[in-house]
Amino acid sequence: MGSREYDSERSLTGLWLALSLALTVTAAWGACDFRPEVDPLLREARLALDDTRLSRDERLALLRAAAMAYPDEVVLHHEYQDHIANELSEPVRDLVIEEYRKLASGHTGSVAARYLYARSLVGRRTREAAALLELLAGQHAEFPWPHLALAEARAESGGQHLERFFRLCPGTLNETSYTALMETGAPQLRRAVAEAARKELSASKFPSRLADYHYLWMLEIADAGPAERTALLERIAEDAARLRSLDSRRRNALLPALLQAYQITGDRAGWEWARGEIAKWLPHSFTAAQLTLDKWRDSRALPAINDSRETVAAYYRQLYLASAEWIRTWPLARQVWALRWKAARELPDLPDLDVEAAGAGMLTAVARNGSTRTLSPRLDIAGTFLARSIATEKIPEIVEEAIREAEIRALTEIDPRWMSDGFRVAARRELDETRSRGRLVLVRFYLQSGKPEKARQVLRDMKTGLVYDAANAQRYWAGRPALAGALVELREFEEARSVLAEMKQWLAARTEEPAEEFRIRQADYWLSMARLAEAEGRKLDAAAYYRLESENRTEWDYFAERFARIDRMLELWRKSGGTEEGFRAWAGIREPVGGWQFASRPLIGFELRDLAGRSWSTADFRGKVTLVNLWATWCGPCLTELPHLEKLHRQMNSGEGMQFVTFNVDEDAGSLPAFMKRHGYTFPVIPAREFIQDRMRVTMYPRTWIVGRDGTIRYEHAGFSSRPERWLNETLELLRHLAKVN
Repeated sequence: MGSREYDSERSLTGLWLALSLALTVTAAWGACDFRPEVDPLLREARLALDDTRLSRDERLALLRAAAMAYPDEVVLHHEYQDHIANELSEPVRDLVIEEYRKLASGHTGSVAARYLYARSLVGRRTREAAALLELLAGQHAEFPWPHLALAEARAESGGQHLERFFRLCPGTLNETSYTALMETGAPQLRRAVAEAARKELSASKFPSRLADYHYLWMLEIADAGPAERTALLERIAEDAARLRSLDSRRRNALLPALLQAYQITGDRAGWEWARGEIAKWLPHSFTAAQLTLDKWRDSRALPAINDSRETVAAYYRQLYLASAEWIRTWPLARQVWALRWKAARELPDLPDLDVEAAGAGMLTAVARNGSTRTLSPRLDIAGTFLARSIATEKIPEIVEEAIREAEIRALTEIDPRWMSDGFRVAARRELDETRSRGRLVLVRFYLQSGKPEKARQVLRDMKTGLVYDAANAQRYWAGRPALAGALVELREFEEARSVLAEMKQWLAARTEEPAEEFRIRQADYWLSMARLAEAEGRKLDAAAYYRLESENRTEWDYFAERFARIDRMLELWRKSGGTEEGFRAWAGIREPVGGWQFASRPLIGFELRDLAGRSWSTADFRGKVTLVNLWATWCGPCLTELPHLEKLHRQMNSGEGMQFVTFNVDEDAGSLPAFMKRHGYTFPVIPAREFIQDRMRVTMYPRTWIVGRDGTIRYEHAGFSSRPERWLNETLELLRHLAKVN
């Protein structure tokens, strides 16, 4: 499959013009599935989407062409629309919306055209989309797709429309219907859909349809209790045997699904076979690339924060050498270039030409295969180039492109039915941080280029873009560290001290913020203080502030940054007359155990009942060391973590001065008892959505706390550990230690 450059906008307009001329009402407009003759086209389109030799635009052009070949095939258009929404910028989405609008207005008798236009609006003009979809659902009650789109758009009646869709299409399980089902579907509906989907898939011969086994298995596993699990795994093994028996032409498109089946059932030999087949038949796929990277990483121990420089350098030197082969096989794969860039950043002695090549390759991969929906490494590359004096003439362009991408991501419609408040705030905060960090890079660039006036203009732009509402925590803080840094670079020390005093006061009023966020902000504050002290010639103050930064910064983007900070502290210490031995004794930095972060925040007072009817309050947390987990049934990582927490709960002995309790944040607590019984979990569960989200202000899950005997949260762990057994053992050891010393 060759690749070629083309004018994406001209291609888009031409293909949509062809669609406008061809689309008509057909007898199949209400069908729940695609027609048999579409299967080869859909299969090839999906294989193209996984081909690293093609750029993002080329892959989408092939998918677009497939959709245009069958203008009334809703499934094909769904794939095209979803990839546009996931991969491309808002201006391009607006262009596609306009083409769908012209399509619908030119074919007023086509329900499919009107539906596809309405669906294209979801996530951009969602209120308008919901109104159009509601109208279509009312006028054409037997046309299934508006009902699913309304559930997808989180309309107020989304749950009812989801049930209506599955009444019309009981076994249609794909990415969209599966996601809607897991978010809003009742357990009994999920089980009914799984049963119907299994019947349909068992009878299907089309690989594009059989690929949906992936969603069936996830749906069945989510609702299977311990007593059902053995039989379910046997059924999945039978499914895998059937898929494997297909001829290679049809089977190749199903290899990723087979890989998942073997992973679920624990069939190591089958999994190795599937991986080998992917390498043989799909060697240039993103899937093959990811499997190769995973195999390399799984065969080595990832460096830990307290490892020696030699250990870290050895790991990343191996990674850099291995990535040379990978970029020859997958030259446009972003994940491959990301690892090569990571290795280059971790090797300070790597020649500048190699660092420049790694950065340039990363930028090319991002431009041709990146998504405007995800953070790009452009600012990191610009900062590294500046620090090494590499390709400095490109730095302004790299920074401006990073800011432009962040602005595009922040354009998402402000509609609570499509994007939560948390995600909208995060998008705005990311834009604020990108602008301020990018402008700090430009200030340094113009100063190094001998253009101080340009640097001062950038500073003025930075001040203009600041958010001054102190109550808006995420956005208020986003630009402050960079502003302090720019003022120090321009030797505006008095103003820098004023900004830092304001930051200190702001932090002092927010000690109850989640420990993870609070410590990051503390680290940024102490780094800013260190740079000011160093610029003013206060060497010991600077060393002390760098030490405080290191104590608070429990995660570093690069080990090399941490080592560089230690070297800087030592240099300042020596210049002040200290010895290396004295420095080592003074600069000892505490390291958390098992990914735990140090915290010191009170557990706010509460009175709630658990599922067993027991009343809990903050008084129950005094006198014992308590492990507290925050989770939800809709949280995938939470569901993965729960079996390990159950094991930990059974291993904990309350007689040792320890106890375990969980807070659940589901909206519908009524389904929790059945969930717990189905999975055989015995740990205490306190329904506490409002308490956790509104009073403790935690919105990301899973999260685990260790509460000391005094009722204060002493440690915090965010997310699910990639090494659960190791984490479990280290956590149990930590709990027992705290129970003894407290």
